[in-house]
Amino acid sequence: MKKKMIANASIILDSLKLGAENLTTTKHLLSVLGLPYSSNNVRRLREIIQSLRLRHKVPILAIRNGHNRGYFIAETTEELSDFLAPLKAQMNQERRLINTLSGANVERWRKKTMKSKSFMEEVEEYCELLLECSKQDELSDELAKELIDRKNRIAKLYKNEQKNNPL
Repeated sequence: MKKKMIANASIILDSLKLGAENLTTTKHLLSVLGLPYSSNNVRRLREIIQSLRLRHKVPILAIRNGHNRGYFIAETTEELSDFLAPLKAQMNQERRLINTLSGANVERWRKKTMKSKSFMEEVEEYCELLLECSKQDELSDELAKELIDRKNRIAKLYKNEQKNNPL
């Protein structure tokens, strides 16, 4: 059974040329469709091109960097292979990322972040206390004891962080 091509897809297909040296820009393809350049229309164009690729197996390729940007239909299998290589590399990289993140220990990192936050909160409070002390002419025994206690807590938290999470 033949798959029916929608009218816009047929117009796009007729506008594309063979070979990387014959690029057709997004703006041109939108103008052929009678659509103004907008993010929604660009998205729609990409959907049409994706449909041509997947449903009708048209080897439409794109150049997206440099001054020459646009779409074209692969002229040779070598040209197609040249453009598939980076896609395959990207796919492999994405697969590695998925596999790595799938095995990530979220609970461990949540706990580590929470420990770091308590350490950072303690440091912030200590700094605020130091600022408060700097505004006073004399340091009370009570305030001096609190400064020493906080400094010791920070040192203990830091040692624990280093012991539990070495670099």
